[in-house]
Amino acid sequence: MKTETYDLEFITPAFLCGADQKAAELRAASVRGALRWWFRILGGKKDEETQVFGGVQGGAVKSRVQVRCVLTKPVHEAFSPPPSMLNLGYLYYFATVSGDKKGVRIGRNAYFAPGTEFTVQIGDCGMPEELAELFWRAVEAFMRLGALGLRATRGCGAFAQNGDLLSKEVFLRWAESFPSDCGTVRLVSEVVFSRADKAQTCLGGWLRDLRRNEHQSGKDKTAFGYSIGSERMSSALKLRPVKVKEGFLAVAFYSDGACTRRSLRGLI
Repeated sequence: MKTETYDLEFITPAFLCGADQKAAELRAASVRGALRWWFRILGGKKDEETQVFGGVQGGAVKSRVQVRCVLTKPVHEAFSPPPSMLNLGYLYYFATVSGDKKGVRIGRNAYFAPGTEFTVQIGDCGMPEELAELFWRAVEAFMRLGALGLRATRGCGAFAQNGDLLSKEVFLRWAESFPSDCGTVRLVSEVVFSRADKAQTCLGGWLRDLRRNEHQSGKDKTAFGYSIGSERMSSALKLRPVKVKEGFLAVAFYSDGACTRRSLRGLI
């Protein structure tokens, strides 16, 4: 069994909870779900996904993935939502109004503040060699571009590995090597920001301008994602502040595999 342990730290607010929306909770199921998404994006077929992550259709198949999460340093702080007319507030809007009561997700103990440290242990319990290779590529993508919780597609719940940061140059080389048929990784600004929230603000302005130029709102059924009553679709465009040795990068990731709506490839 191959096992890797990652010491991580949230660099943006992470809105994670279970049944109790007033209590932040880090669960292995959240990490497992994110790994499954990246495995699929990187080309994993449905039957391969079942072999790796398990399933019940056509007979029960045991998962070959082991995930353990340990919260080592939770940080809870009072959250002041940025005004929605600001670029950062534009990204945080749904997090601030989500829940059975308006604003319940942003209570002091309802989210993990930046600086929260946690450990994730991921194990491969005897996968076939060719699937193990794809699985660990998915783990790598998750560690470099993934996020957890509400508004993860908009840069919330972003994290970085403690003591194992890439340089900007190395990250960009990895981004350029990302399979073009699986997705597009790009910087939306050449600036290296001093703080994660500054990178996220840049991403908010970029997305706002992109939607404005395309004359699209949150109720238009496009690859940006939408919410119309009970009908919703997650965005195929993921925005992510990425921590590198020099500071923070404003990064966008898009994959046609995450969405059947009109492609954004020409736009990003």
